[in-house]
Amino acid sequence: MTEKFNSSEVAQASQASQAPQSACENLSKLKNEELHCELKNRVAEERKLTHQILQIILEIDLRKLYLPMACSSLFDYLVREIGYTPASAQRRIDAARMMQQVPELGSKIENGTLKLTQVSQVQQVLRLAKKENKTQLLPSEKSDLLARLENKTGPESELILAKEFNLSPQTQFKQKIQKDESVRIELTLSKEQMETLDRAKELYPTPCPGPHLLR
Repeated sequence: MTEKFNSSEVAQASQASQAPQSACENLSKLKNEELHCELKNRVAEERKLTHQILQIILEIDLRKLYLPMACSSLFDYLVREIGYTPASAQRRIDAARMMQQVPELGSKIENGTLKLTQVSQVQQVLRLAKKENKTQLLPSEKSDLLARLENKTGPESELILAKEFNLSPQTQFKQKIQKDESVRIELTLSKEQMETLDRAKELYPTPCPGPHLLR
């Protein structure tokens, strides 16, 4: 039998789960070092809370709790019912599902050695690798891969993943007309093309050189 929720039950459950929170007061009175420490402490609390949220999202996913709320998927639920942006929802889904296979991931997110964006990068690459060359990793292999990404920046993580899976370079050309009728262009350059562009920028700082210099 499909379980249903009414608004009063949801509201009562929400109130019961809320813990007392202390507001930041008199920040203007804090010394510089105290303000710095306050922010570091709050960020540590935020990472801990993120870990807890991922655990809840995973349990909701396992129970398929989104179905009684007329949501077609966990993604739909996190966007429509919880209020995440699509990108934020997908990052949390990727991380929660990875935690199921790599339990130690939660503590690494909590201590800051891995970021949600990195975990989402891994999941995206794994989906692409599975599609391109049928590559699938065991949980232990995923754990080893994540360990290699610890304390790495986003670009560093991208490079490690691209080399690890030998993925084909992305060459999409994207063009978008904006409201003032200007055009935003996004393209992919090879390493050699980027080096050529950098040299051109040094030689012709203004105006920006045309695309013929990349040929």
